[in-house]
Amino acid sequence: MDLEVDRQHLSTVRIVDAASAALQPGEARLRVRRFALTANNITYAVFGDMMQYWNFFPAGPADDGVNWGRVPVWGFADVEAPTLGALAEYIRDYGYLPMSHKLRGHAGRLDDRVFVDIAAHLGAMAAALNGPAAEGKDLKVNLVISDTQQSFVLWIENAVLHHRQAAPAPDANVTISMKKDTFIRMITSTADIKDTLFSSDVKITGSRIDLVRFFSLFDKPPAMFSIVTP
Repeated sequence: MDLEVDRQHLSTVRIVDAASAALQPGEARLRVRRFALTANNITYAVFGDMMQYWNFFPAGPADDGVNWGRVPVWGFADVEAPTLGALAEYIRDYGYLPMSHKLRGHAGRLDDRVFVDIAAHLGAMAAALNGPAAEGKDLKVNLVISDTQQSFVLWIENAVLHHRQAAPAPDANVTISMKKDTFIRMITSTADIKDTLFSSDVKITGSRIDLVRFFSLFDKPPAMFSIVTP
């Protein structure tokens, strides 16, 4: 059973009962026990397209023309994975989960301390601000997503990344306009930052040097990062 949200109208939800497919060797099924709902979950939904939150747990194909999605939550789940041996029967994990009864994943690591999901679609999705490198930096960037007509202000303050959906700030170091897929490739380091920023497909007003400095402060972890841990 999955709770899905209309990605264009977040107040519209539905319950979907889907049959569980047989597990393949190396796969795991997690039974979601409890999860919490906080203001963060609203952020995940509002910025779901821009920051790829919808891609963590993709919804199944829709037959009604609605673009449905599953909002990520933090909670507890029990590992049910006969293909992984008896150890799986004794693991209860706390981590990133969908609003679902069960979750299917691919175990890159499973022991008495951690379950690591290495599903292929997760590899290019994680990007994080390097806190030590951002220490003392004071940068503000206007981001305009040209193909969706959205505008965001991103700024670093006290080594923390802040953001809000708003008109471009007049005191920003730089304003950049690009398509959504270009931004995602750049922030997840699947495209070279400098080559992208200096290409003709991106419009920049202000300091290109500050823009390179801003994006260089983001790290991309290795593909095998822990999505659920004890």
